[in-house]
Amino acid sequence: MCITKEIEITDIKKLRQIAHLLAKKSLTIGHGIYLLQGELGTGKTTFVRFFVEMLPGSEQAEVSSPSFNLFNIYPTSPEIIHVDLYRCVDLEEEVLEYLSSNDNIVFVEWCERLPKIYWPLEHILVEFKFKGNRRFMEIKLKGAKFFPLIDIIGEKNT
Repeated sequence: MCITKEIEITDIKKLRQIAHLLAKKSLTIGHGIYLLQGELGTGKTTFVRFFVEMLPGSEQAEVSSPSFNLFNIYPTSPEIIHVDLYRCVDLEEEVLEYLSSNDNIVFVEWCERLPKIYWPLEHILVEFKFKGNRRFMEIKLKGAKFFPLIDIIGEKNT
């Protein structure tokens, strides 16, 4: 079962609010995989930055897009692995290991470049998109592990 909710991002405060709520709740869930989709400039890295802000150890983390080095590791608790597949030609084995990790929270930007065979069965898919001059994020919870997040995003079963 998949639970989906589309949320309009009216301003940067709204994006920060959603990221903070998901981060707080994620602390009770533990590890998880966030697959992020969206065109350049839609808010993927900013969402990760706001999420990281809420975790213990965030003051030591400098969140930036890992486009050139493929992934960044942030010293938070739990540890955050931030992958960016925008420039990826060949997947590194280390990235695939992180996707099956039970110890970290993993964000994968440009996940549409990751063959679906590597997508974990349980994950959160966040698609950032524009509709005209309005910005939205669609959050899909896939897997019972993430159902505690329902109260944050609301319910719409698909």
